Amino acid sequence: MADKPTQASPEPEQKAVAAPPAPAVRKLPTPPKVADERFFELAESRQNAFFFRAPKSFTVEDLLRRECWANVVGRLRVASKIIAMREDGEFYVELVVFGVGINWAETRILAGPINGSAALARSTAADDFEIKYGGLIKNWIVVRKSDGAEVKSDGTLQTEVAAQAWLREYLPTLTRSRAG
Repeated sequence: MADKPTQASPEPEQKAVAAPPAPAVRKLPTPPKVADERFFELAESRQNAFFFRAPKSFTVEDLLRRECWANVVGRLRVASKIIAMREDGEFYVELVVFGVGINWAETRILAGPINGSAALARSTAADDFEIKYGGLIKNWIVVRKSDGAEVKSDGTLQTEVAAQAWLREYLPTLTRSRAG
């Protein structure tokens, strides 16, 4: 017996019937999200803030390296804020800590970097004075070049930029007292 291919029986044609129109659905506005009081607290209790005066050899890229913070990682925690300024005033940057490990901390830039004005132009009268780093105790000092006298050396000038600003402010007084 020869097998005959079976033909599918033709199905009756179905006519497309339009569905009844759907009733209009009004979307209700989503309620606003409200801060839960249990998770709202003073930042001082959750976020440490630190200031790091970076040596001249540091760059912003160095501050973003995980191993940069290995020596102070015990004091850091997630969400800690680090304000860093290079001691010569070349940059200012705010960092936030996103992760902490045994000998590393992951930081990201929160604000900045703002480039300082280490190359500020000095007036001719200001050329009679020199600004230099006097060490950890004296910080930045202002020295009169003619006799080497330390005009400002009380340790309050934390950066070279601050010393330049102090010199600009007190320059009229310094030149007047020398002229008299």
